[in-house]
Amino acid sequence: MEEDEIELPDGLPEPYRSKYVAILAMKDAKFKELQAVVGLPEYEIEELVDNWADADLDNPEGVKISTPLQALLQEHHELCEQLEDILDEFTFGDEEGED
Repeated sequence: MEEDEIELPDGLPEPYRSKYVAILAMKDAKFKELQAVVGLPEYEIEELVDNWADADLDNPEGVKISTPLQALLQEHHELCEQLEDILDEFTFGDEEGED
């Protein structure tokens, strides 16, 4: 994935930019893998991804993974969370370890 093909958050400096681009590429690849496995149109895959994220939010202990599809959905979700973490770290700083 070329960096000029994606929309990066405004003002995202290095090293955040490189991490963000790398994880975004992995997330997009995982989405394509989901499409290949499920064989549904893109909008239906997006719905599956959104529903999985909602289920994860609704279950603080995590969602039980019992199928290969659920594993792919979880992997995609974890990549999305990593993207959010990068933006949070850039925006709010690394709050872990701060007193």
